[in-house]
Amino acid sequence: MSFVLEKDGSVRDVKTLRGLSTETNQEAERVLKLSPKCNPGMLDGKAVRVVYNLPIKFANKAGK
Repeated sequence: MSFVLEKDGSVRDVKTLRGLSTETNQEAERVLKLSPKCNPGMLDGKAVRVVYNLPIKFANKAGK
């Protein structure tokens, strides 16, 4: 997953870089978009926009 962390700590522009299926891609995007605000990136003491790539792993727990 790729996303932009804005100066205010919000998550924007969520994109799937390498997906598994339409359903899992949509779910990963949905969950990432629900993320609470966090500390923004800082450069020379100022908040800046930062692009992050975040690997997400899915585990198949069939039969449990």
